[in-house]
Amino acid sequence: MIIHLTSGLMATSALAATARNIGVDVNLAMNDRKLMKLLATEPVKLVIVDLQTKGLNVAELVSQVREVSDVRMIAYAQHVYEDLILEAQQLDFETVMTRGQFTRELANILAAVQQ
Repeated sequence: MIIHLTSGLMATSALAATARNIGVDVNLAMNDRKLMKLLATEPVKLVIVDLQTKGLNVAELVSQVREVSDVRMIAYAQHVYEDLILEAQQLDFETVMTRGQFTRELANILAAVQQ
């Protein structure tokens, strides 16, 4: 399973459609509490973090996740949010990208989870 942390419904619908086409399960977490609950109860292969999620403290989230799991984590934000992207690059994410890069690579990212 993949967990997508976001408060943006547009990104969610695109990811859900691509996941369905590939045959990967994606669960939506609208906040960090929901993400941590899913992480504690389900086998998770990947966490995708929308850095623009409302109320998100990225450093705190990464710390919380790492206390309980070594799951792969990637993050994305719109390219105009350079500070968020730079902050995330200093944290324990496998990849940090712009939303455009994420959208272009989405099928490859999800397909890699199945392997």
